[in-house]
Amino acid sequence: MLRYVLTTLLTAVLFLFPMAAMAKDPPPSPKGKLVFVAMTGPEDAGTLSSSFRHALAAKKSGYLEDVVWLSWGRAVVALDSETSVLPKEVKEHAKAAQKGGVRLVACGQALKKWNVDRAKLEPKVEVVANGVDELARLVSLGYEVIRY
Repeated sequence: MLRYVLTTLLTAVLFLFPMAAMAKDPPPSPKGKLVFVAMTGPEDAGTLSSSFRHALAAKKSGYLEDVVWLSWGRAVVALDSETSVLPKEVKEHAKAAQKGGVRLVACGQALKKWNVDRAKLEPKVEVVANGVDELARLVSLGYEVIRY
């Protein structure tokens, strides 16, 4: 009987200790903040698409408390529901990023310059008066910048 109890205990120890060692540490509390600045236009649809996908991946990582995708210049065309120069995948990635918690922001001055109607933005995004001012504000709040 003692032999059975000792064998059972030894088996349990040999089985449970490795499992405890393999247990993952809980993810750290989200601390960082990123702003993905999109400046490229429809001539580089791959980069525009990547900027949305990478922003979403950063948000999903669990390491960040906030992720912003900020567009100015020709990049605002990626949000124009009437544009036909971009593959539909770019819009799909934009919608997925927004649905995943990435805050999408467009520069109001760029929208005017490129004749993009705010009412026809897709997906619907936050519009700021000036993208550079918004970037400066975000940097002052501790955001790190990734440029596309």
